[in-house]
Amino acid sequence: MPSDLVEKYDGLGGWYRAELDLATLSEIHEQIKDAQGDEKRKGNAAEARKQQRRRNKKMIDGNEMEQFLRDAGFIQDSKTE
Repeated sequence: MPSDLVEKYDGLGGWYRAELDLATLSEIHEQIKDAQGDEKRKGNAAEARKQQRRRNKKMIDGNEMEQFLRDAGFIQDSKTE
């Protein structure tokens, strides 16, 4: 609250306490900024990796899918005699 700030920084040495608090706040802000890095660049890199995975996916046609399902045992040939 503003009244708390007046009590903390008013009087003898108040200006020095304010400067110390601002310097501490600035240092904390810099450490957080350094720890987070450039989030936009990370987001762009993640999007680029996703697009690369999409381009690298092999699409299979219906005949290949049918053969895959037969080989896996999901489709069994019906024998008519």
